[in-house]
Parts: sequence; C-alpha cells; structure tokens
Amino acid sequence: MYKRVGPTGYGSKRFKKYEENLRTRKENWFALVGCIGQTSETAFLIGEEWEDVAQAFGELCCYANDLNNMYWNNWGKLTLTIKEIT
Repeated sequence: MYKRVGPTGYGSKRFKKYEENLRTRKENWFALVGCIGQTSETAFLIGEEWEDVAQAFGELCCYANDLNNMYWNNWGKLTLTIKEIT
C-alpha cells in the first residue's frame, strides 16, 4: 500500500506500535525533517515551511521521517529551497 504525503507527513494509527522506532519520534510519519550533521540531537521539523536560524553549524541533512531500516520502499521527490541569510 502506497500513500502520497506532503512534507508534513501524516499520523497513522495503523503503525502506532512502531512509532517508538521512528527516526524522529516526535514528528509524523514521512514528515520532512532536517538536522545539522547526522545526529538526531539537532533534528527539527521542516514541514511545509521552516524559517528560523539553525542552532548549530555544519552540514544540513534532510530526510523523510521513517524507520531506519524501511527507506528501501520510499520513492518520490520534492524540491527544497535553502536561503542563506547574512
């Protein structure tokens, strides 16, 4: 079963028992999440639109919030625009 979702993801009662294993537990399934570096400690929801100042320096990594071992069945694309504020 495939479900088309946007950058805010979706809540799922069907998969509730797996939520504790989501990469970012507090966010919806497949929500667009960013982090500085590859550490979950800096994770934040990007969703439809995020405007803020990053709380750390480093590489911006983005991902759909899913189980670590289940990215193999995800597909699709999105466009993310990043603007540097000086």
